[in-house]
Amino acid sequence: MLCENNTLNLLELEGAEIKNVWNEAGMKHISVEIPKKLHCCPKCGEMTDAVHDYRHQKVRDISIYGKLTIIHLRKRRYRCNSCGKRFAETNTFVPRYHQVTSRLVAHLISDFGKVRSASDIAKDHGVSISTTLRYFDLVNYSLKSLPEVLSIDEFKGNAGGEKFQCIITDAKHKKVLDILPNRKSADLIRYFRDFSTRSSVKVVVMI
Repeated sequence: MLCENNTLNLLELEGAEIKNVWNEAGMKHISVEIPKKLHCCPKCGEMTDAVHDYRHQKVRDISIYGKLTIIHLRKRRYRCNSCGKRFAETNTFVPRYHQVTSRLVAHLISDFGKVRSASDIAKDHGVSISTTLRYFDLVNYSLKSLPEVLSIDEFKGNAGGEKFQCIITDAKHKKVLDILPNRKSADLIRYFRDFSTRSSVKVVVMI
């Protein structure tokens, strides 16, 4: 149990519970579940904790103790008793519709700022070259407009001395748009204030 607690502290997966930890084929595997809790229905706004079913997802994360790491996430899908909407539970460490953690995305993109090849970066993080290039291409450093459905997720990344970073995604088209160095309200306001197309955003989802 002490080892698992230390692993959880190292992972800094806020709100998660470690169910099992094991090593296999030179990789570290961690089974994780988020405790059941009330969720707000994204359709009608009613609160619910009714579980519809469970899904299992394998998520790549940054290396731990020098070993490539896979998180086995057992995810709930909730059901709204008012309108019948079914939706996935929220978490703070995996961007919607992605198979890697937010901080691994940040590491991949950060490594492109160094004089390194895509193949070396992919090998270091245990992902394919195509995945590495895809995440680099998804980030639009000259972003001129905002999507209709904007998602703002925070994660622990320790960039530039900041404990929390933000990943900005187009939830409708399942694209990572940008990664911000911190989650401070003043900096977020300054960032979005520069966009003349703010009115194009119809829905903002924050975790």
